[in-house]
Amino acid sequence: MSLKKAIITLESMTYGLKAKKALSAKGVISKLIKISSNSKDSGCTYGLELDYKNLFIAKKILKDAEIPF
Repeated sequence: MSLKKAIITLESMTYGLKAKKALSAKGVISKLIKISSNSKDSGCTYGLELDYKNLFIAKKILKDAEIPF
């Protein structure tokens, strides 16, 4: 049985790396991924892939760390 995955989108790799570090410090495992963009104007978008069961706590951790998502 595979676990459902969730993706939290972030506007830059810098925020992605900060978010991954903040989650890791609290024991939440995540993977930084690049999300393709169809628009040339929007630039790169990155995401953190994590187990769906950790989505609620991950969002709280990122809000507390003032990392926009």
